[in-house]
Amino acid sequence: LFAVLKTGNKGVVRAKFRELLSQHFALDAIGDRLIRRWINQITPAQMAAYKAAIPNFIVGTYSDNLYDYANATMKVVRTVPAGSGFNVTTQVQKPGAQPITGVWSVAKVGGNFKITNLTVANINLAITQGQDFDAIIQRKGIDGLIAMMKART
Repeated sequence: LFAVLKTGNKGVVRAKFRELLSQHFALDAIGDRLIRRWINQITPAQMAAYKAAIPNFIVGTYSDNLYDYANATMKVVRTVPAGSGFNVTTQVQKPGAQPITGVWSVAKVGGNFKITNLTVANINLAITQGQDFDAIIQRKGIDGLIAMMKART
């Protein structure tokens, strides 16, 4: 991904990010966790629309931020068992900046190891994003959440 970021081509970066998401992230499990408080109140059609919106939402939300790391390096610091999977601690180093620590939670999903969560600089992205989704659902309902997700592409 870092090599693709250096091209500066937004379309190529988004396509690569989308490819990495689909191959290496447990999007269904992550999506379910983000709305777990509401999952029993959602219709099958709403759930299908929500699940379809997740990849584009993630790409739209995070891909532009990745450009700041085009010249960064990443190293694996350690890997430790965690539940049925493990946590991989990494450090991302941008030139002239303090390293940023990330903890990638990895578990076996559908026979393959996939990323189920990411904590960056002690901020758990699943918890933070789940809280944001809760607030939107409380104000606008699940359809409002889906509309917001579709708008952020």
